[in-house]
Amino acid sequence: MMDRLKEIDRTKLVAAVLCVGLLAAVAVFAYTRLADDELPEDAVLRYGDRVVTEDELQDRVEILGALYGVQRPEDESEGEQFDKDSAKSMAVSLILDEAIEEHQIEIPERKAQDQLDQLIEDQLVGGRQAFVDWLSEVGINEQDVLDEITSQLATSRLVEEVVQDVPDVTDEDVRVAFDEHRDRMVTPEARRLLNIVVETKRDAQRVLEALRGGADFGEVAATWSRDGSTRDSGGDLGLVTADQLEADYADAAFSTLRGSVFGPVETQYGWNVGKVADVRPSTALTFAAVKETLARELQNRERLEAWRSYLGDLLEDADVEYADSYLPDDPTAPPSDLPETTPDAEK
Repeated sequence: MMDRLKEIDRTKLVAAVLCVGLLAAVAVFAYTRLADDELPEDAVLRYGDRVVTEDELQDRVEILGALYGVQRPEDESEGEQFDKDSAKSMAVSLILDEAIEEHQIEIPERKAQDQLDQLIEDQLVGGRQAFVDWLSEVGINEQDVLDEITSQLATSRLVEEVVQDVPDVTDEDVRVAFDEHRDRMVTPEARRLLNIVVETKRDAQRVLEALRGGADFGEVAATWSRDGSTRDSGGDLGLVTADQLEADYADAAFSTLRGSVFGPVETQYGWNVGKVADVRPSTALTFAAVKETLARELQNRERLEAWRSYLGDLLEDADVEYADSYLPDDPTAPPSDLPETTPDAEK
């Protein structure tokens, strides 16, 4: 199945394991536009008495690049936008650090270390040695990662303090939302797929001919498939939805009749021949089935608005001065998401 479903690369896996987010997506800014000569020559921005230099920003970008796989684009205009976004992210980090300090939020070093250890054990194949190898590969150290975890835990605690008094949504609120969006209250069509992945298109054609000639799918999969996780189970991928698959493969799989084979389809893992073993149609959901999930979604929306309001008030007074070449295009853009909170952040 791992050969068929979408996967994230090793770098993005580590970022997902750490559960840390770029702060640029969650804040707004008050700013003062100054000419470059009003700041030190190598300055990116000034926040209060704190001046961030280009070298400091570059160090920060390298760490975030290692954690999230984000790299500065080669295109000149896109690179300039990246620089502005990076400066904005750095400013937000400083502003939120100050807010965290004012709220007297402290994250013990042991808590961050325990969370890192647990995440490595639970979610990183190869455990700590794989983590050490990855650190060496990307050129950062464990303290850089711990600093990111600490920052995320502290930000999560701040969010919880800010939104803790948001009233709970009512059953009536949930019912109204359900009625307004009833057309979207459906389960997506899902299909149980069997799959054989081979190295070349020619091999895939041979597999397809064998299957169309009456060969047993499981026997062909056992002989031909390169997918070690499904080869011995008849190539069974289980019940999947289209958004779990690569686009070309999904198009083929979800346009084929139940019981029929399809392919060859090339994906990043090789050439694939599949079979639709079963189809579960899209079905309308009842209010009872979605009530809990919908209530959570509405509650999160209210929490987001409270967070936006808090940041709007907080950052309206922030004294951020950017060098012209780093001034964000939209420094007062409102946040579009709520920072993740974790159980550990609430303890």
